[in-house]
Amino acid sequence: MTSQEAWNYYESLVDKPMNGNVIPSVFATLFNNEQITYMDALIGSMKDFRPGQSVSRNSSEAAGRSMDAVTPFWKTRFAIPVSNGIATLDQGDYMGMPLLFLPGYENPACGEPSPVRYEIPLERIPASEWPARTNPLRYNHPTIENPAFQTIESGKVMVSPYESIRSLWATYIRKPAKITIAMLPNSDPDPNAVNANPEWNDIDTIAIINCIVGLVGIREAVSRWIQFPQLKGMQP
Repeated sequence: MTSQEAWNYYESLVDKPMNGNVIPSVFATLFNNEQITYMDALIGSMKDFRPGQSVSRNSSEAAGRSMDAVTPFWKTRFAIPVSNGIATLDQGDYMGMPLLFLPGYENPACGEPSPVRYEIPLERIPASEWPARTNPLRYNHPTIENPAFQTIESGKVMVSPYESIRSLWATYIRKPAKITIAMLPNSDPDPNAVNANPEWNDIDTIAIINCIVGLVGIREAVSRWIQFPQLKGMQP
């Protein structure tokens, strides 16, 4: 769905008197703000989901749906340095759900000309479990064969065993790019302009627009309530 099509869909849903004087450029701003809120909700539904873990069917389906929705936003895998067990992931567009991999090489088998590259995924451990899980006396504490990490702040992680890891491959869910809708002098969309379009699948673009419709309706209702104090005591 293009930005122009998103605007047309929005207009088809909103009555002109309740439009709240929203023009295409304002709609684009509302969309850009709301898509961040929408992404936060999707990431929140995935944080506690672990493949193979016993969860309700509804929770599993919600996590799977969220995974599908964020597919366009996974950052291309990149290398990051690790210093004293700390690595910074954020490349200016971080949203969440970091995935980390430790690169390595197997020894070449007989007759093979070069080593075989492999990657070890790092287990994500919640901060509340980190002290106990990383205790070297614990039977399943992280090792170089089974490394782990915890998120210590947005876009920054701590790894274990920290003394053995110097670099990682990483990816994460990035922020969605902002949309644009160029306008003519009369505030209509410019049909000949090249706009930045939503990166979402159509079903998610529609969901975001539906949220905007609700926000605009509430804003207009509050505006009328303030302008006409006599309505405050009226019952719906």
